[in-house]
Amino acid sequence: MKKHILNFFMMPRSMAIIGASLKTGEEDFNVIKNMKKFGYKGRIYPVNPSAKKIIGMKSYRYKGNR
Repeated sequence: MKKHILNFFMMPRSMAIIGASLKTGEEDFNVIKNMKKFGYKGRIYPVNPSAKKIIGMKSYRYKGNR
């Protein structure tokens, strides 16, 4: 089957989640938790200025233009 040109955007091999949340409760919307739940197979890079780990994954710091 031929790959569609939009697969590059619609089916990424990795994603950085800027502002990844540490909250994982029943009422919380956690993007990373939901990506895993719904079967995302690519690499996930959580980005959070104060967390070292998010859901057991190494978190990366972003300090912005300071």
